[in-house]
Amino acid sequence: MRLQLYPSGNLAPEDWLSKFDSAPTRFPSWPESENLVLVVVQLVEGDMTVGSVLTDPADILDDVEHTLYFQIPKAVLDARTCPGIAQAVFTQHFG
Repeated sequence: MRLQLYPSGNLAPEDWLSKFDSAPTRFPSWPESENLVLVVVQLVEGDMTVGSVLTDPADILDDVEHTLYFQIPKAVLDARTCPGIAQAVFTQHFG
């Protein structure tokens, strides 16, 4: 499952995520720590980007040219950064 990310402060996803991971990669590995989540930022139209929180390693995309991956602390995610999902789903994936 991929959950769309809505960063606080009206920042572009990559600008907000870089506060937590200053070394994003195009070739991700699944976080070893339970306290981290993997977030992908995709270039979609022109210079518009969309961020998605990944909940399963199978969600990693093959498109290395138009994606960047960040590992960020789970603790920075909440219902505001991932709105539109049920609280039970949020708790299931992010505790």
